[in-house]
Amino acid sequence: MRNALLLLASCIPVYLGFSLSKSESVSLYNLAAVLELLRHVRRQISSFLTRRADLCMGFESEALEKCGFLPCLRFHREAGHKNPLFAALDAEGERLALGSEDLRSLTEYARHLGECDAEEEVARLMRLEGYLEERYQKQREETGQKVRLYRAFGVVGGLTLLLILW
Repeated sequence: MRNALLLLASCIPVYLGFSLSKSESVSLYNLAAVLELLRHVRRQISSFLTRRADLCMGFESEALEKCGFLPCLRFHREAGHKNPLFAALDAEGERLALGSEDLRSLTEYARHLGECDAEEEVARLMRLEGYLEERYQKQREETGQKVRLYRAFGVVGGLTLLLILW
């Protein structure tokens, strides 16, 4: 019985390490999905001159669906908001698990979505995409390192706790 409790206690740091590594991966996954959403919006603006309220229609993303952002976006569109992307970001942006600067930039873009002509809108969107793409590349490098570090600390912490309590 004692051995089972020791083994269970040593699993806690391992679990925490793997949980932290998963949250890092989710943030990266969501940022990639946001970039896809922005590319979709850019196509809608440049190819079809779509109304602001309909820019995100037809966009599908497993990551944004899982975190609850896409249902929120659909809700704001169906509720008749003129700018559902901004409304969703304002209400539920933290669900995206993005960095505060990334979320602020995205929200600021969405706040002024549709206030200028199509060419300027596409230019603004491309600048935001470029910024977020750089952040994605940097975060991708950091995430790989952090995931390995969190998992290693979890395993080492679990083994250390097991040895101390043994």
